[in-house]
Amino acid sequence: MSLRFPAIKAQTSSLALVSPALMLLGLLFFYPILLLFFTTLEGENIGNYAKVVGNGTSMQVFFNTLRIAVIVTVVDLLLAYPLAIYISRLSPGAKALAFFLVLIPLWTSQLVRTYAWMVLLGRNGPINNALVWLGIIDAPIRLANSEFAVVAGMTHILLPYMLLPIYNSVSKIDNSLFDAARGLGAGAFSTFTRVLMPLSIQGVLAGVSLVLVLSLGVFIMPALLGGGRVPVIALLIEQQAGSFLNWAMAGTLSAVLMVIVMITFFIIKVATRMFVRGRIDVAST
Repeated sequence: MSLRFPAIKAQTSSLALVSPALMLLGLLFFYPILLLFFTTLEGENIGNYAKVVGNGTSMQVFFNTLRIAVIVTVVDLLLAYPLAIYISRLSPGAKALAFFLVLIPLWTSQLVRTYAWMVLLGRNGPINNALVWLGIIDAPIRLANSEFAVVAGMTHILLPYMLLPIYNSVSKIDNSLFDAARGLGAGAFSTFTRVLMPLSIQGVLAGVSLVLVLSLGVFIMPALLGGGRVPVIALLIEQQAGSFLNWAMAGTLSAVLMVIVMITFFIIKVATRMFVRGRIDVAST
């Protein structure tokens, strides 16, 4: 009993320290969400859920949003994984410089970065001019106001959210494990699949969940880089609330989006548990 009271006292003290932040979060974040959700269940508003599910256009927008989010997540993963490994092996000075370059996008307004991409992808922008100069194309092509522009902009802006969790996992791996794997005859592929990937999988899944969830709700880049031609759920919600003043439908779409986000988190959590359990079973045998 004497050992339990200090633990309970410590938990109570910790709860008291975080309670102001929890109350502020509940007042400014959870309360508006709950209010919006209950509004969609009042009276005839509940019928909007059937309209959303039964409307082929709305469901197509949801699938298009999820498809773009998956593409951005996969591209960010392919870019961030080798970059995290490379940074983890740099000297302290070079590592600080690399992190400075990686974190620069987070210090700049998302709107400014989006306009920068609009300049780069314009008909007379640097990318089109370079392609014409290299002889790859004969005349400037339309890069802006397209899905390619949206994916490129989202990939660039969300890359740090993928890189940092993966780097955190990779940097904690003891380099002697790689030497031991090579000493036992493992090649580069076997070392990656049997040493590096299992030990960094939690960072990978954390980065994937962050980028995937953030991609589902992005508004500025599809609106500006897509020019309204790339339908995503954030644009549909803004249209219902801003143009049609249909707050009930906008709330319904937001609620459906939150359900998709929660399902995504659940799937990633289950995948993490299954992978960890599988690694424990393999190690025990």
